[in-house]
Amino acid sequence: MTAALFCSARLSMRLWRRDDAEAGFELWGDPEVMRHIEPAVSSLAEVIASIDAGRRHFDEHGVQHFALEHPSAGVIGCCGFNAAEGDADFELVFHIARQHWGRGFASEAAKSAVDWLQATRPGATIEAATAKENIGAQRVLERAGLRLIEERWFDDTQRFELCYLLDQSALNS
Repeated sequence: MTAALFCSARLSMRLWRRDDAEAGFELWGDPEVMRHIEPAVSSLAEVIASIDAGRRHFDEHGVQHFALEHPSAGVIGCCGFNAAEGDADFELVFHIARQHWGRGFASEAAKSAVDWLQATRPGATIEAATAKENIGAQRVLERAGLRLIEERWFDDTQRFELCYLLDQSALNS
């Protein structure tokens, strides 16, 4: 069993394990979950490769898209960070399995992840981007303390997305 790195009221966040591949496929293989992000994966092999890449990312940067575990439902999604390539230090990301939408898990996980990162890396800058039509993700980012700063073109998604940055003053309130 992999120990939780941090917890919220209802969720624990931990490193992904290869035996989480089925849950990962349910998440990243669902076209509706991935609609605003990237194409859904089509095989367990892709999920296992992603889990392995996430572990390497954690070993190198100390962050990954942590598995979100609910005590009665198991892995219900992921939330965590990429090491950012732009002006910020980290990029916040989150995905919740469709059957768990509408219960506040994304907001709870994102806020907990931001709090954890700020506690372990004080002053780190956090950014996030989302599709303009993804109103739910925009609300999650705002609840986590990030504020809309601009609309920016992204070559990887071939579209303009809304860019958010951690509002440091929100951490003190």
